[in-house]
Amino acid sequence: AYGRANRMALRNTTIGNQLGLTAISLPCGQDDNGLPIGLMLQSAPYTEQRLLSIGLAVERALH
Repeated sequence: AYGRANRMALRNTTIGNQLGLTAISLPCGQDDNGLPIGLMLQSAPYTEQRLLSIGLAVERALH
């Protein structure tokens, strides 16, 4: 059960890790159970500054 839950939790981030992508997760609300939901943005490797700028714009648009 742990292995299955772990794979489900990491299924969206694994490909970015394997490709060396830059990523950021932004809080964007809660689900029906009150648990936090995050929006993950990914970008090419070594584009942290650009991704942070995009993340800031998205965060402002979400709020």
